[in-house]
Amino acid sequence: MRRFMKTTNNSMLGAAFGAVMVSGLVGTAAAQAVDDGALGESDAGGPAVPVVNSKDDYLALDRDERRVFSRARRPDVSFFVEGGGRYSSASELDGTNADVSVARLRAALGLSFRVNDDTDFILRLGNEFSFYEFENGAGIVPGMPAVDEPFDSVRSTTLTPLLRSLPETGWQWTLGGRVTSAGEPGADFNDSIAAGGFVLASYDIAENFRLGAGVNIVTRLEGGLFVFPIPVIQWDIADDLRIGTTERGFGLTYFIDANWRIGADVTFMRREYRLADDNAIPGGSFTDIRVPVALAVTYSPSPKTVITGRIGSEVIGDLEFNDRNENEVASYDLSPTLMVGLDLRIAF
Repeated sequence: MRRFMKTTNNSMLGAAFGAVMVSGLVGTAAAQAVDDGALGESDAGGPAVPVVNSKDDYLALDRDERRVFSRARRPDVSFFVEGGGRYSSASELDGTNADVSVARLRAALGLSFRVNDDTDFILRLGNEFSFYEFENGAGIVPGMPAVDEPFDSVRSTTLTPLLRSLPETGWQWTLGGRVTSAGEPGADFNDSIAAGGFVLASYDIAENFRLGAGVNIVTRLEGGLFVFPIPVIQWDIADDLRIGTTERGFGLTYFIDANWRIGADVTFMRREYRLADDNAIPGGSFTDIRVPVALAVTYSPSPKTVITGRIGSEVIGDLEFNDRNENEVASYDLSPTLMVGLDLRIAF
């Protein structure tokens, strides 16, 4: 299993980053009343922008009409906030009597600037706090039998600027960067930084099928770079059924109506943290890899508000400890675990 995890990290991480980039990271559309639009007209040669003069008019639109309307009438500058939490139940560390559970809380805020009808510049600042709970952990750090909890909490802060162009038809593209500081309290700030950049493009080769690719490059706390391709797939199998890359990975989505949707997805999450100088592994690093498979229910009363609940299992996991010189100290496969989560996004 460990050999599998190490040989597939690059391609899976690429897919995970690709999924995030496809969705553009954030939603910034806002529904606004239109006084002088005409059904059948288009702002820029794309789909017609529906007439909406009241809330009832907006509620009468179907999912695609809401997207076209909200995209066309989005403000020049918008502000958004995000929040959420996730809990992973106790998972056994392979070859030991130890187990570990983790609770994560995240929050983010950002600004979106409308460059033209199709293009936006987005600046997002996000924080995630992770609280680990080790049980029967004595000896999981080799040579240190008295250490039963290598750490208890870590945090990460990420700044993401990106430029994206999302016309309804033709080429869509995204160009951006990312700078992250991640570690436990007291970790050296300069040693906790990882950075990278990404670019991708896709084209609707058929009315209901979009295909594309890109590349993502990111540094690692352990040293070296990840350089990998990003696949982009979106296939509308039917009017209310879609398969392809999603905000967090790859999945299937069924649109119940304009406000509700359900889906199933598989994602890949790789987190790295710098350890403090007074840690049992002074100045080292810790890597947490998870592959969740989940069912999701999303409620979106308007393009400004999205609420998503998830339940599933992290079917694959791996914990890895490295010393300050990037040498592996210990690595453990994780048993499957129950995962639940809730996310909220609001745009203003």
